[in-house]
Amino acid sequence: MIKNEQEKEALIDELTSAELNEHSRQLINISEEECLNMCANIIFGLDRNNNRCIVMSDRAHVNFKRENKCILSKNYKIITTDLSILEKISGASAKSLLSEIY
Repeated sequence: MIKNEQEKEALIDELTSAELNEHSRQLINISEEECLNMCANIIFGLDRNNNRCIVMSDRAHVNFKRENKCILSKNYKIITTDLSILEKISGASAKSLLSEIY
């Protein structure tokens, strides 16, 4: 959603740089529609067996574009739950309920 292309490229470089990050990340592009449907409100973690997971709402899961869902499911175990009441009342979702610990 960053309009300025130079700022967008600088941020992407910073987030994906192996030199700047101990754990650089692969970024996926999401559409405005995906963003409005909680696809940007997911959180990464590990399950009890140290498998990499993503937690997201059912709404996010059904609204991710097919290609993005394929990238995510290739790299992570996807955990979904019904957060429709929370999303409707507060606009919050999975990321707001959990915190990452490294």
